[in-house]
Amino acid sequence: MDTSAPARQKALMAVPWIAAAGAGVAAQLAEHSRLEWVPDGLTVLSRGQDCSHLMIVVEGMLESSMTAVQGKRHVISHLGPGQVLGLIPLMDEAGAIHDSSAKGTTLLGVRAVLADSY
Repeated sequence: MDTSAPARQKALMAVPWIAAAGAGVAAQLAEHSRLEWVPDGLTVLSRGQDCSHLMIVVEGMLESSMTAVQGKRHVISHLGPGQVLGLIPLMDEAGAIHDSSAKGTTLLGVRAVLADSY
């Protein structure tokens, strides 16, 4: 997989709201991002975990869920292409409120890492 900045920018431009913001915004975001293939079932963010980055779904799906004290798992939502995971826990610094995992055999995600979290 090509992980160069132009490749990251091209992937980000496939997200409608980033494309609408323009190539300049995508280029800046691409500078501080990395592309990752996430296998089916891999948890990318766990409940209570600190969040130092945003995840933008480019292809595939993330599933957010909660597990009750009794052990029953409740699916809260599915995030598809163009949707963002991690914004609220990043802003409120209180940790994630859901478990979020890849749904499907593979998921191409873009984790937009904030410059001050390097």
